[in-house]
Amino acid sequence: MRGNSRDCPLKSPNLGILGTVLNSPELNKFQFPKTIDKFIFLTIIEKERRINMILEGKVIEGMGIAKVFVNMMKEAFYQKTNMKLYPGTLNIELNEPYNLKSTYTIKAEEYGGKYDVQVQECVLLEQKAYIVRSEKNLKEESDYERNIIEIVSNINFREKYNLKDGDLVKIQVLNYPEFQMNIENVDRRDTTTKISGTSYKISSKYTTSDNTEVEFTNGNAITNENGIGVAHLDKTKDNAIVTYTIKEETPAIGYQSLGTDIDVVVTYDENGYVSNVELKNKDGLSQIASVSKIEPVNNNEDNFKVNVQLKNNPILKFNLTAEDSVNHDTKIKDIGFQIVSKYDENVYSNSSATNKVNQTSTPETSYTNINGHTASYLCTIQLKKFKNHQDIIGKTKI
Repeated sequence: MRGNSRDCPLKSPNLGILGTVLNSPELNKFQFPKTIDKFIFLTIIEKERRINMILEGKVIEGMGIAKVFVNMMKEAFYQKTNMKLYPGTLNIELNEPYNLKSTYTIKAEEYGGKYDVQVQECVLLEQKAYIVRSEKNLKEESDYERNIIEIVSNINFREKYNLKDGDLVKIQVLNYPEFQMNIENVDRRDTTTKISGTSYKISSKYTTSDNTEVEFTNGNAITNENGIGVAHLDKTKDNAIVTYTIKEETPAIGYQSLGTDIDVVVTYDENGYVSNVELKNKDGLSQIASVSKIEPVNNNEDNFKVNVQLKNNPILKFNLTAEDSVNHDTKIKDIGFQIVSKYDENVYSNSSATNKVNQTSTPETSYTNINGHTASYLCTIQLKKFKNHQDIIGKTKI
């Protein structure tokens, strides 16, 4: 959201807070009170990278149990946000129900609670804060209605800003633009040939300052007729390095499996922009994978996207013929063949009777037709250090 800022000398007798207003259509729809004796004005901070919205409500009394709740999750919260919480929450009754879009999720097992906690970043009185809402509330089983939100931070808002029940507040909610991974699947021999129908599963994790690994976001993608699959991975993370693991779940018909997971390492700057992207094992994967950030950046959303190109080989096809050992012109029908691919006597691939990868532990049988012909298909792992060989097993259909 862009706008030209101007300083407005909005001063409360209680607070003497100076606010900054943005000239933007988004803010024009909100009604500001003519008197601000009891109005706490939030400074609107322009953040290009985020889609901002304003929540308006009034401070209300809580139930007196927040201290216990916050103390339970403070360590897990710190791991996610690097913020040390004040043991309490500020309760605000909004003008209408609010469906929280989480920046983070704190799992119940991470803090010893009964329910997962959704966390969304916000700004109140130029102070970074978070809206928290438990899974219980999301299921409408909570004592709080959906129009009541709880805000946590590293300060006591009531004490620092002399807030009282009934005071009006405006909260700026920071919604991250969606992070997207554009996966292009192409033929390894001819990259102008695009491959459709390949499905992927993407997971991610990052490491905290105390070397704890934290699961981040997950997504899926399947390539279309242009060979492009888009993984929608929710959010980015400020000043962090996140490793995204691409797992090929099902290769396209007519193509072999990649044979390995692909780790993509993305570095985010202080704004959550993609500043760098690289393969974790660049030398070992350079023949089948490449990555890049969006350049040039044509719009703000491009700061939250990366491109990945994955290259698959066509499936290995065996054309098989069964014929009489004496009279080679006599072809034999209904002879079945299985192919098992090995290295060091270890099976790593089983044949398929159709031109797609057999992902089971049992080889499929291909039977010869009236002309004595059949085909069997095999996936080979693309690792240079192994020398592949195939054992062909003849089998008669009964």
